[in-house]
Amino acid sequence: MKSYKHAWIYDDSNYKAWNAYTALNYDANLDAFNDTYQILIAKMIRCTIPAVKSLFKSIVLSKAKHYLQYTLRLLTFWFEYRQYHEVYEVITEGNRIVPIEIWLYVLPQLIARIDSSKPVVNKLIRHLLIDVGRQHPQALIYPLIVASKSIVHDRELAANRVLNNVREHSDTLVYQALVVSEELIRISIVWHEKWNRGLQEALE
Repeated sequence: MKSYKHAWIYDDSNYKAWNAYTALNYDANLDAFNDTYQILIAKMIRCTIPAVKSLFKSIVLSKAKHYLQYTLRLLTFWFEYRQYHEVYEVITEGNRIVPIEIWLYVLPQLIARIDSSKPVVNKLIRHLLIDVGRQHPQALIYPLIVASKSIVHDRELAANRVLNNVREHSDTLVYQALVVSEELIRISIVWHEKWNRGLQEALE
């Protein structure tokens, strides 16, 4: 950098010297920004890991009425830092010590992310939903059926994977829920058609 300074001190109109000096400063600025960003991320992860661990411990020691509060905070950390392996490992480890019932409070949030583009999030959500479905299939089936009828292919596929797993131990329950779901759709379509027909007749 000193050499470039000397170059345009001796020749203030030297385009090449000014251009090279500009490029050097620009690159130095980007490097400083990237270094600062990496340092910031490292600090955030160092704070996040103990926070997640303490949330799991709080859930274990708390009463059921506090589950939703703690679990929502846990999801915030999980989805915010989902791309960092260290956070994923802590959540996976912590999930082994908490009752499966805590996830019943946040099923809508989990199913909303069932087709996440992040493989680590996708994998953990699928495992969680499979575990929930094994012990509480009745709580999971209807939201899964709705997701399985999504027009978004990845969402439909992800929901059907979990639903097929639930079928392995609760096939009758899944079948009955599907029948009810199809019937509700049929009835809603019939009513819609009746309303349309009635409006058309009234207009005539």
